[in-house]
Amino acid sequence: MKITLRGVPGQDQVLINGDYSINDGGNIRMPRLDAAIMAKGLTRNAVARKIEQAYRKSEIYTQPTIEIEIFNGTNKNDEGTFVNIGGQVRTAGKVPFRKGMSLMEAIQGAGDRNEFGGPRIELRRDGKLHELDYRQEEAKNFPLEPNDTIRVLERRITEDAG
Repeated sequence: MKITLRGVPGQDQVLINGDYSINDGGNIRMPRLDAAIMAKGLTRNAVARKIEQAYRKSEIYTQPTIEIEIFNGTNKNDEGTFVNIGGQVRTAGKVPFRKGMSLMEAIQGAGDRNEFGGPRIELRRDGKLHELDYRQEEAKNFPLEPNDTIRVLERRITEDAG
C-alpha cells in the first residue's frame, strides 16, 4: 500500500510518504512511531485514522492527514515510483510519485524552495530538457511522470522568487 501524509512540514512528508506492507502479524511500522499500527481486518480509511491518531497521541504531529492507496496485490518495486528533485530545495532527493502529481506538489514534497531558489526550473524527462518558469501557473501544474528529474535553479540577483 502507498501511504501519503499531509498537513505536516514538507521534509516530514518526504520521510513518511511511500510504499508500506502489512507484516505477517497484521501490523504496519511507521517512521517516528515507537509502536506498530495494527491493520489486520481494517478498511484503509480505518487504518489511516489509526495512523493519524498515533501521530497525534505521540505528539509528533497535531494535524496529520493520511491517505492510503492499495496496490491490489501487485508488488510495487521502487523502480519508477519516484521523481528526483535537487537544486535549491530544502530537502533534495527522491519524492514518492503518485498519479496526477504536479511540479508544485513535487517541490512541496522536497520541503519547498529554499531562500536561494528562483523561478527557473529544469525538468529532465526521457533525455529531454524542459525549462519551466515557476511564476507561470501552467508550470506549477505541469504534470509529472515517474523518474522525472527536477532541478530548482538559483535565483538571479535581479530576479524575484516568484
